[in-house]
Amino acid sequence: MSEKYSQKHKELIKNRIRISVALFLTLIVGLIVRLGYIQVVMGPVYSEEAMSQQYKDTIIPPMRGTIYDRTGKELAVSVPKHDLWIEMTSIKDSQKDEIATKISQVLDIDKDELLAKMNDGRPRFLIERYLDSEQVKMLREEQTKGIWFEESSKRYYPYGSFASYVIGHVSNHNVGLAGVEASFDPYLRGVPGRKISITDARGREIDSIDIRHNDPINGRNIILTIDEVIQHHMERAVSKALVDNDAKRVIAIAMDPKTGDILGMASKPDYDPNDSRTPLYPLFEETISAAETDEDRLKEIYQMWRNPAVNDIYEPGSPFKIVTAAAAFEEGLTRPDEWFNDKGFTEVANRRIRNWRPQPFGNITFTHAMEQSVNSTFIEVAQRLGQQKFLEYITAFGFGKKTGIELPGEGLGMMYNISNMGPVELATTSFGQSISVTPIQMLSAISAIGNEGKLMKPRIVKEITDEENQIIRAVEPEMIKRAVSKQSADEVLLSMESVVANGSGGIAKIDGYRIAGKTGTAQKVVDGKYVQGYYIASFAAIAPVEDPKIAVLVLVDEPRAGSHFGSTVSGPIVKEIVYDSLRYLGVKPNAQVIDNPNIKRVAVPEIRNMSFTDGVYNLNQAGLSYFVENPTELDTSGIVLDTFPKPGEMVPLNSSVMLYISSSEDETMSMPNLIGMTFREVEELLSNMGLEFIHVGTGKAKSQLPNPGTIVRKGNSVSVEFE
Repeated sequence: MSEKYSQKHKELIKNRIRISVALFLTLIVGLIVRLGYIQVVMGPVYSEEAMSQQYKDTIIPPMRGTIYDRTGKELAVSVPKHDLWIEMTSIKDSQKDEIATKISQVLDIDKDELLAKMNDGRPRFLIERYLDSEQVKMLREEQTKGIWFEESSKRYYPYGSFASYVIGHVSNHNVGLAGVEASFDPYLRGVPGRKISITDARGREIDSIDIRHNDPINGRNIILTIDEVIQHHMERAVSKALVDNDAKRVIAIAMDPKTGDILGMASKPDYDPNDSRTPLYPLFEETISAAETDEDRLKEIYQMWRNPAVNDIYEPGSPFKIVTAAAAFEEGLTRPDEWFNDKGFTEVANRRIRNWRPQPFGNITFTHAMEQSVNSTFIEVAQRLGQQKFLEYITAFGFGKKTGIELPGEGLGMMYNISNMGPVELATTSFGQSISVTPIQMLSAISAIGNEGKLMKPRIVKEITDEENQIIRAVEPEMIKRAVSKQSADEVLLSMESVVANGSGGIAKIDGYRIAGKTGTAQKVVDGKYVQGYYIASFAAIAPVEDPKIAVLVLVDEPRAGSHFGSTVSGPIVKEIVYDSLRYLGVKPNAQVIDNPNIKRVAVPEIRNMSFTDGVYNLNQAGLSYFVENPTELDTSGIVLDTFPKPGEMVPLNSSVMLYISSSEDETMSMPNLIGMTFREVEELLSNMGLEFIHVGTGKAKSQLPNPGTIVRKGNSVSVEFE
C-alpha cells in the first residue's frame, strides 16, 4: 500500500514538474516572441519615441542682416531675443497654478489664459516671443519648472518711421514684407542652424552634451544709396508741408542725376515699421477702423504699406513739358528763341484747349512759354513732332515701362499707343494730361535732362556685404539709354533755369545757386472724370545747373489750405530740400549767379495802386510780364496792391513780376506767400493790403499765419516769424 502510494506520489510530482517545465518553456517562448516583436517589429517605432523623449532638435535662427545708409548709419538692425516654451509632460497638475503665476507676473500676461493653454492637452507650446535678457534672467532665477528658451532675434528700426517706405518691415517670423526688407529678403534672412541635444527625464536640456551643432549663417548686410542727412531734411520738409497744406499726401524724391542714386525718398502719411499694423495718421486710421472683416482690414493695412513714390500713378501735368521740349529740340523743330503767338487757347478737333489763365500771352518765345507754362505753345510743337515721333521720345525717357528700381510693387504707368492717340490726345499729352506716370518715372526723366540726356536706372542699393564687410555684390550705376543729345538736354536745362530765374518757379530761387525747375498743377481724375477742386501740385528741380548734384520732385496731393498751385505749394518744399542738401553736399554758392554782367536788366516800374490793366500795360512796356498765385481767382478789375520784386529793383529783361491784386467786389483777398521776403518787403506788402503785421525775429520770413492762399479781409492780423 505504501509502495503503491509512493509510486503515485512520484508520478504526481513528475507530472507537476512536466507541467511546470511546460509552463516555464511556454513563458520563455512567449517572452522570446514578445521580445522579438518589440525588437524587430516595433523596434523602429519605440526607438523613434525614445529619441523624441531623450533628444531635442532645435532650429537656430540666423541674425538678419543690417541695413545701412550710404554713410554706414544703421537703419534696420536685429536685436538678440529669446522665445519662451513650456514642456507640459514634465509638469504635475498640482504645479500648474504656481508656474502660471510666476510666468504671468514676469511677462505681464493674463494668468487665466495661460492656464487654459496649459490644460488644453498639448505636450508643449510657445508662451511668448522676443523676451529680453532681463525677463529671461528673472524666470531662470525663479527656477520655473518645465520651461526652456530658444534663441531668437527681433527686427528694430532705430529711427522709427524714417524712410519706412524704402526700408520696409518684416513679419513676426522675420520674413520681409515691404520695401528693401522684401525685395532683398533672400540676402538679408541668412541660413538657419541646427542643434540636437540630450534631455533629462523632465525634458530639460543637458547643456554639456550636444550630439550635433551647426551654426547659422547670418544674413548679408545691405548698404543703401539713401543718405540719412538728406532723408532727414526731406522728412522734415514733407511732414511740415502735409500739415501746412492740409494735404491728403505729400511725396518727395531726391536723386543724383549722374548715377541714378536715390538720395532720399519720403512720403507722408506713412507708418512705423516697428509697429507696422498700427496707423499713425487719420487717413489710414479711418480706413482700417471702417473695415468690416479681417480680410478687408488686411487689405487696408496693405494699402498703408504701399510706397506711393514707386507704386502709384498720377497725371504729371506741366513737368511733362520737359519731355515735349527735349523731343522738339532734338528733332530741330523749335529752338529756345523761336517766337510763338498765344491767344489763350488752341482749337484741336473742334475742342478748345485753354491755358491756365484766360488772358493771352501774345507773342512769346519758347523759353518764355516754358517760364509761364503756356499750353498752346507745347501743343504746337507736339503737332510738329506727330504721334509716332512723340511716342518714341516718351518711351525713350522711360515712360510706359518700369524703371527697374529694386523696390516691390513698382507701377507701370499708362500712355496712349499710336493706334489710339488722336489729335486731342496728342495735344493733351504734350502738357502732361491724359498720361499717367509714377513719381519715380517722372524724376528719372527729369534727371536725364541734368545728365546730358542720359537716362539712368534708379539705384536704391549700392552694395551687399557679409559679416566681415566684404562686398558680396556691388550694384553699379546703369545707363538705360540716351534719351536725347547733350545739346538738347542742356537747352532744356537752361529753359528750366529761366523758369526759376524769371518765371513761375521764382519761389525756388536760392541766392548764389543756379536752380532749374518746372512747376505743375494737375487736376485729378476721380471716377473717370476731372473734378474741380482736386489737384496735385508738383515742382521738379535740378541743382546746380552748371554741375547737377541733385534732382528733386515734390508732389502735394489734394492741398486744401488755400493755394493749389505747384509754384506756391510745392515750390517752397523743393527750395528747402535743395538748399539743405546742397549745403550738406558741400556745394558752394556761385557769386556769378547773383550778378551776371551778360544779362540785360531793367527796373521794375511803379505800378502799385494802379488798375490791373494799367499795371500789366506798364510792365509790358518795360519788357516784363506778370504772374499771380491764384490765376483762376484773378479779378482783372482789381487794384495792384504790391509787386515782387519791388518797384525800382533791377531784374533780367523778360522776367515775370508777381502781382498782388485786390478784389473789386469786397474787401477780401488771397493771403500772399511771404516766405523768403525781408522784414521791409513784408511790412510794405501787408501795409498796402491793409493787413495788420505781427512779427517775431529778424532776417527773412521763415513761417507765416495765415498760410498762403488763405482768404483774408482787410484789418486781419498776420503773424510772421523771421530768421
